[in-house]
Amino acid sequence: MLFKKVFLGLLLIGSFYRGIAQTQPIKLLNAYAGTWIIFKDEAKRDTVCLTTSTWSKDHTRLLAAQIIHDDNGITRDSCFYSYDITKKTYPYYETDESGKIITVISDIIINGNTWIYNHHLKSTKLYRTLNTFNAAGDEITYQSQRSEDGGVTWTTTRNGKEYRIKK
Repeated sequence: MLFKKVFLGLLLIGSFYRGIAQTQPIKLLNAYAGTWIIFKDEAKRDTVCLTTSTWSKDHTRLLAAQIIHDDNGITRDSCFYSYDITKKTYPYYETDESGKIITVISDIIINGNTWIYNHHLKSTKLYRTLNTFNAAGDEITYQSQRSEDGGVTWTTTRNGKEYRIKK
């Protein structure tokens, strides 16, 4: 009887620690929780994108609602971040207002304070976006890049900053 209790106790403890180990990587996504703003013109402080990211109730997905202002007017997108325990990857999906998936990135790489979004297109060119968080976690420097030589060299095509306005 004592053996059975010890065995069950060890089984429960092992399950508890395995569960903690599986959930730790998703906590890295917490860096993007909150409300963020991108300005079209830093000097004028006119908003081009406002993103509010919140956790799902079960804390397995980070959900981001975006309001984008551009020359065509205002659009609203939704972004979904998660962690795939089996593949050990960070899938990312973006949908437009109608719910149509407009971006799928299956391997966001989180390396320290830099997130790399690899855009897989059916093309010989490669595209990626690098988001680098500052030490305080309230500012992101982003760079959109293109490679025409299979990723040996990268050219920055767009860059800017994103600011946290609410945690």
